[in-house]
Amino acid sequence: MFADTMVKLLFVTDKLRESPWEDTRRTVDCHTLYWVMSGLGSLAANGERFRLEPGTLFYLAPGLELRLTASPSEGVRIAMALFDAATLRHADRQWHGPEPIPDLGLPFMERYVGPERKEIDAAFRSIVRGWAPGSDQGELSCRMELLRLIAKLADRGRAPAKHPMEEIVRRVRDDLVAQYGAELRIEELASRYSVSPSHLRKWFANRYGVPPKAYLLRLRMEHAARFLLHTRAPVKEIASECGFKDELHFSKAFKKHHGLSPAFYRSKLRSSM
Repeated sequence: MFADTMVKLLFVTDKLRESPWEDTRRTVDCHTLYWVMSGLGSLAANGERFRLEPGTLFYLAPGLELRLTASPSEGVRIAMALFDAATLRHADRQWHGPEPIPDLGLPFMERYVGPERKEIDAAFRSIVRGWAPGSDQGELSCRMELLRLIAKLADRGRAPAKHPMEEIVRRVRDDLVAQYGAELRIEELASRYSVSPSHLRKWFANRYGVPPKAYLLRLRMEHAARFLLHTRAPVKEIASECGFKDELHFSKAFKKHHGLSPAFYRSKLRSSM
């Protein structure tokens, strides 16, 4: 999802809010990240009240209202980033979009500890330090940092997994991405992490929408399309690079996925360049 995501920072701030302090979210037509850096306080949203404490991250999708309150004893320091988000896809040598994203699908609240907390804290400090309206270099740098942060929060940057299988399926997914050209079987992956193939298949599909085999095929087809477009490598060589034993099976899989044979896909896209 996030490979096609673009963001536009609207406002960034990092201030110590001393008691008595209350604030209501006034800009509700954009995405917002709140990172509690120090101090204590509370956040009220959806009829519930949540504790503000260091290492806590809140994500608010557009439309959600809330009220922040600092602790009477020590106040609270919060880094805040307001931004718009949209998808901009590039397919068949054409741009599609942008299309506004109504919800990034991030957890509403997560608490972080240890190295993860330090990493997220460093990311927010970098965004706050680098954001300067009117500066192209600062804007681009902060956008990249924000996109990295969003991707981390969505995939690997959450608090320790509530179930051991959550961490296992993340590792299996990383294995597929890194070794898409290798001969990977569900039995081998399951054995690698000491789980049953059926258990791994079920958990993986729940997390990523498809079983490991289908996920791996999609990766291979994406890489194959890039090889065809950006290299002059023979189809047979691309097939081998993408984990297929022969050109025939690769061509059938590619046509089923992309709707065109590898040779026609290459010639059609290159003629449009």
